[in-house]
Amino acid sequence: MRHDSLMAASHIASLSRSISGRILSPDEPGYDEHRRAWNTAADQRPAAIVLPDPDDVAADVSSTLVAATDADLRVAVQGTGHGATGLVDESAILISMSHLRDVDIESGRARVGAGARWSDVVGPAAGQGLAALAGSSADVGVVGYSLGGGIGWLARRYGLASNAVAGAQVVTADGGIHWVDAGHEPELFWALRGGAANFGIVTELLVDLVEVSTVQAGALVWPRDRAGDVLAAYAEWAIDLPDEVTPTLVMSAPPSGAIVMIGVCSTGSGDDLDAILAPLRELDGQLEDTVAAMSPADLGRVHRDPLQPTSSVSDARLLEQLPAGTARGLARHAPGTDAALAPLAAGRGSPLAMVELRRLGGAIARGGEGHGALNRLEGDYLLFALGIEDVTGSRASIEAGIADVLESLASFETARTVLNFVDHPVTGQTEFDPQTYRRLQALRAQMDPSGVLLAAHPI
Repeated sequence: MRHDSLMAASHIASLSRSISGRILSPDEPGYDEHRRAWNTAADQRPAAIVLPDPDDVAADVSSTLVAATDADLRVAVQGTGHGATGLVDESAILISMSHLRDVDIESGRARVGAGARWSDVVGPAAGQGLAALAGSSADVGVVGYSLGGGIGWLARRYGLASNAVAGAQVVTADGGIHWVDAGHEPELFWALRGGAANFGIVTELLVDLVEVSTVQAGALVWPRDRAGDVLAAYAEWAIDLPDEVTPTLVMSAPPSGAIVMIGVCSTGSGDDLDAILAPLRELDGQLEDTVAAMSPADLGRVHRDPLQPTSSVSDARLLEQLPAGTARGLARHAPGTDAALAPLAAGRGSPLAMVELRRLGGAIARGGEGHGALNRLEGDYLLFALGIEDVTGSRASIEAGIADVLESLASFETARTVLNFVDHPVTGQTEFDPQTYRRLQALRAQMDPSGVLLAAHPI
């Protein structure tokens, strides 16, 4: 698409007279607040920001897409900004949904606004004896997380969050407003569940909840010098877990000191989980054991994710397997380690803030009839590494540290990654099998031939 700033300004001025919501230009108060992503390294500077009217969201989004097409601008959408990849510049209009956080729960389903976060859902759901397939952080947006796949604490038991999407109101590139579900425009409904913003802008989402009122969850924590033994034990222990148990291992360096942590959530009984955890509890040097019965609404505090926006660099891979001996070797990448444990850090400590191994399998790997474009993930683990600029290292040192982590396990990688965990733009081809990707490409070319929709990971 071509871009002419004078023509764009004229169309944006015209748009301001045709929508009920607000439009912020770069020189207006509030512009900087709404352009900011959760990852502050994504320095977004759109030609304008649209804040849709809560009473007329779909119509305002439709008008924005039509005006953008006339002005040869692209359109991006943002709820919380967790998935921003830095593609939004003066050639685009950014639609901010952050103020649209209404949630209505009825008949085992949550109908949510485009800016709703899981923290808006999990409490009301728990009040009805229900749980959402939310992620490890309750601050993440429901729409972006769900349409991108979503791997949460209940995933091995109930599958990816994209499979729980029951319907959506979506505005397509031509400005059309659609309700999509299994019985209405099923091809678009299929593509959204994985293809996300490549196929339209979701203004309302309907998600299925599950009947879970109590879980057994918490963390086992050791100091960083126990990382090698804990990693090896984790890789052996996690092989044959029942689907009701979803674990993750995290090496991180919070202010209280560098640690290695195994987080766990189970929908089974406390006695059953105690028996399952027994081999891990026998490991020496344990600092904490917080595993206990809790409401699903409290799962957001188990993983100890950052609560504030940061300037981060991250990447992820899917692993086919993880032998115990190979897992032990990851200890040299433990954040906060000294030169003896991490020789590549040249005595300065690791440039990473977190290295994580999420156990997959179970319902995550099975998929099912009627699911979307991303209906399952193959592989035993998701490997994720992250650093924070000017806190754990420079961008260059973090990128080198991440590359070193990924290279150490390259022989176990699958051909896929999970785009929800990647903060730089890559094509959706890395997430889908070739047949699925060709089907998505054909639909994208049909529905958005001019390329108006700007997705973080383009198809």
